[in-house]
Order: sequence, then structure tokens, then C-alpha cells
Amino acid sequence: MVVREAAEVDYSDDSHGGLESDCRLSLTMASGATGTLELSRTRALRNTIRVHGTKGSVEVHLYENQIASDVPQILDFVHDGFSANHIPRRSSATCSRRS
Repeated sequence: MVVREAAEVDYSDDSHGGLESDCRLSLTMASGATGTLELSRTRALRNTIRVHGTKGSVEVHLYENQIASDVPQILDFVHDGFSANHIPRRSSATCSRRS
């Protein structure tokens, strides 16, 4: 589990003793890498995963076949025949099917 490997964990929510609608988890790993997860039932969020590195960033949309980056080489990278510029469409049935 990632949280066990974190050197520092910061969690906050708006539950005030009840059910939370918004929460934020921030992690700092022993290596110095950091990450933040935000979930909300009351705010419209981007529904993306954004990764920022020392040489650029990439953003992957969770529900659509969209990848954006400020580094062209990231979009040109090909793995197993797939690239950010060519992602095959999948139906909701194939996305939720378990192998």
C-alpha cells in the first residue's frame, strides 16, 4: 500500500464528525516525490490525473481518450502499439469488465 511507504501523510476533509463531501490527501515519499489526491461530491473537478516532473508534465483524462503534455516526446512515446496520439476507443462495458 502506498500510504505505508510515505514519509509524510496529510489528510483533511469537511466531515466535522459526519459524512465528508470533499477530501484531500497529500503524500510525501521518502524519495522526496509528492502527490495529492482530491475527491469531491460538491465541486466539479477535472477528472484527470496530472503528473509533474522535473522535465515536464502530462495530464490523462480518466473518462475520455485524452492525454496532454507540455513535452512533445511524451505524446510521441509508443508502448505495445499505443501512443498518446492514438488511443483506441473503449466502451463502458469493456472498461468495467474484469479479466
